Amino acid sequence: MNSTDGEIAFQTSLKSKVSKWPERGSQNRLFPACAPEISPSFHFERGESVFTIGSCFARNVEVALKESGFVVPCADFTVPETEFWPNAKTSHALNKFSPFSMLNELRFAFEPTLRAEDFLVEDAVGMFADYQLHVRGNVLLERALERRNQVRDRYQSGLKQSRVVIITLGMSEAWFDTKYGIYVNDNPSHNMVRLYPGRFEFRVLEYPALYECVDQTVQLLQRVCPNVKIMLTVSPVPLHRTFTSMDVITANTYSKSVLRAASGAIAAKYDFVDYFPSYESVIFSAAQETWNDDQLHVKLAPIRRIVGSMMESYTRR
Repeated sequence: MNSTDGEIAFQTSLKSKVSKWPERGSQNRLFPACAPEISPSFHFERGESVFTIGSCFARNVEVALKESGFVVPCADFTVPETEFWPNAKTSHALNKFSPFSMLNELRFAFEPTLRAEDFLVEDAVGMFADYQLHVRGNVLLERALERRNQVRDRYQSGLKQSRVVIITLGMSEAWFDTKYGIYVNDNPSHNMVRLYPGRFEFRVLEYPALYECVDQTVQLLQRVCPNVKIMLTVSPVPLHRTFTSMDVITANTYSKSVLRAASGAIAAKYDFVDYFPSYESVIFSAAQETWNDDQLHVKLAPIRRIVGSMMESYTRR
């Protein structure tokens, strides 16, 4: 718990121009596009390498970063089109939804605790799924291992050249593989759950576990890159489906809230970690201008605006 002397708290609030909720007006920071004030603790230069970890929202952030002149190692990672999701124009293989899957991928790249085989699950016809990646269909073991090595190489080389890491946390609903004792990224297929009774468990992660996971992620990144600067964000993209009995709208509110709380606490703990309000920038903006027709994915124009705000605040003038 962070505590502040009462008088100091009053003075802080009175001096701030953004301490009160904005009323409707032409420059209220809420309508039509939400633009929270940003107070960076570090800066980076256009043209340097930025490593990105996260879900589909992170993929769109990568596009905007590249358009702004940054090197983005994960943006160029791809797989054969046969492994793309239906109707996808680019690879989403590196999409990460569960914070634990993000940590798993980093451990696989930099620690000897996880093997490629720990991520693979064989189906009924001898093909293999990699539930740490977001790809379509199962593949032969040779291809699954080749792809694992490709991901490891991209993480190792990309982080080695990057001083800035942007992590976009996705959801707090997760599936656990009891055989290897690890959380997976994508939910296993219904067929796989039936093929391996009792192997996969669905879990709704609570704040202490999420906090510890993000904390370990930050510490691992600092060990790998001693001068790293980390930007934590929460993806505004809602749950497509919940595996709880709740309405997905209610389940999503819990999921985002607990991730937002954990990321804020971690940012307050470390002086090399910032929280960036991309989540707030999206959900408090006018919906018709923000969301695609599926009401799941954010339009590219608002993402460009949000990344533009990031660049304006974080790049040196």
